Amino acid sequence: MHQRHALEKYLRTTAAAIQDSTASTVGLSKSEMIHVLNEKPSTMKYLPAEDITFQSKLKATELIQRLKDSVEPERAFRFGLFQRRETKPYQGKVVGNSFNISRIISYRNSFLPRISGNIENTFDGSLIKVKMRLHVAVLIFLCIWGGIVGTVGIAFLSQAFGNTHVYPMTLIPLGMLVVFYVAMMLAFKYESKQSKADLQSLFEAEIVEE
Repeated sequence: MHQRHALEKYLRTTAAAIQDSTASTVGLSKSEMIHVLNEKPSTMKYLPAEDITFQSKLKATELIQRLKDSVEPERAFRFGLFQRRETKPYQGKVVGNSFNISRIISYRNSFLPRISGNIENTFDGSLIKVKMRLHVAVLIFLCIWGGIVGTVGIAFLSQAFGNTHVYPMTLIPLGMLVVFYVAMMLAFKYESKQSKADLQSLFEAEIVEE
């Protein structure tokens, strides 16, 4: 029993020493190192969705006015004869301390993020909580299309496992899902990166959580 307690104490001491050494090597304090080790990996990076929190030294009223100056009413058509040369960078609505906007682009991108957020006053400035999501219509399409292609892919694989030979044709539906997923993520993340930079500059803020 005494040997067991001694072994446990030795292991705890060794683990603490390794933790301190690692923290010192990467330039982190012990508390910061513990936070990093306990932090759970976010699944958001693998989905077309982002939650970001900005912190600004400016008050909410100033930020709301800046946002209103950068947002124009949403229009159904912005291409061809309906496109104006002079537009604000975003379209949507700003109501009270909340907003629902999207970036105005001169090209087609069905995976353009819809940006919703809320601005809150804090003791030393403001906190802006932002969510970036796909349009509801796009989500519905993805669920239907993905469900059909996924079902067909599973059916093909089930038949392939029952045979001695696996034909490349049976992998096409799953391959389509993978290619579509990669294209969707690239298109969404490209736009979200642009919008994060825009909001960070507009609010004179730093990202404190994402």
